[in-house]
Amino acid sequence: MLHELLLAFLGHTGDIFQIVPPSQSADKNGGIQQHPGTIQLAPDIPLAEEAEKYRLNQLAAIGYDYLQLELFVDREQDMVFSSLGSEGEQLAKHLSVYRRAFATGVEEVLRTYRAAVLRLEQEIVRTPGCTPMPLTKVQLILSDFFIILPQLHSLVRELLSRKLCGGALLQHLYDRATNGIPVLQSCIQRILWHCNQVWYKQLIAWMIHGVLPSQNNEFLIVRSSANSAASAASSAADADSTLEWHTGEPHPPKVPVTATRP
Repeated sequence: MLHELLLAFLGHTGDIFQIVPPSQSADKNGGIQQHPGTIQLAPDIPLAEEAEKYRLNQLAAIGYDYLQLELFVDREQDMVFSSLGSEGEQLAKHLSVYRRAFATGVEEVLRTYRAAVLRLEQEIVRTPGCTPMPLTKVQLILSDFFIILPQLHSLVRELLSRKLCGGALLQHLYDRATNGIPVLQSCIQRILWHCNQVWYKQLIAWMIHGVLPSQNNEFLIVRSSANSAASAASSAADADSTLEWHTGEPHPPKVPVTATRP
């Protein structure tokens, strides 16, 4: 049973542990009650004690959070690779470099989790005799991830439902990092570090080289709409000088910018 539980920790299900997809039902007040997805024991698995079944379901649920986080990371990576293809120009317009950085941070957490599951498996194999490892010890070894992964899954759902990107994503991560759980705080701060690398590079590009990131207007400085009309009416020479004002041209830029909070 422990080996099947280890597989469930990594989102691999079968005859013993099965995925229960999200569902909804009507509550007694006439409203809609949402039931999140999870991984649970198959209903036809005989167990001597109900408490053991409850504990196994409680432990295996983390595998569903891991699976959804892995799918999110894979989707973000697939979008990056697809943007390099024939239809890459259209797809690139919908890419968010901040979400890509966020996915990189999540993948770093998942790698740490996979390594912890591997160490747990090695310890189970090295356990002498036929006495199985207690479930309480399994929970203790992965205790940090029983806090981290459900919260990261919730964070990803918020990111997708609210379509957070740019400064809004950074601000949301700052807010979520302010909590009283040290292990969760350090995890979100690490993901925030990845997103801040994008922010710092965009800031350096603007302040030192005068280059505005053009992708999805995720930077806090954007070109004003008034400048777009002026640029369209300007001559080719003026347009070239406008685009290259940051290279050391003596005249001030002809492209006004508007500082906005994304």
